[in-house]
Amino acid sequence: MRHEVARGQHTLSVYGRSSAAVLVDCSAPIFSARDMLLQEGVTQILRPLGVTRIRLQATSPLSAKKVSIDPGDIACGALRKAAEASELWP
Repeated sequence: MRHEVARGQHTLSVYGRSSAAVLVDCSAPIFSARDMLLQEGVTQILRPLGVTRIRLQATSPLSAKKVSIDPGDIACGALRKAAEASELWP
């Protein structure tokens, strides 16, 4: 954190990253899912990235729509696709 005060200017800069940074930095594992529980889909995305504690507040299954994770999709985008297939927002 950096705090600067100058004539007519006041600046506060905060630096750092949370442990959720892996969701933005890493590509998601590539897979396709159909008729899979949301918990299973989320687990397939997060476990390979080292995330061990997962908590969902909704327990609806993925819809009949196919959820595909494309090469290069970042993990947070893959989580969004899985949640939106169940008409949820991550």
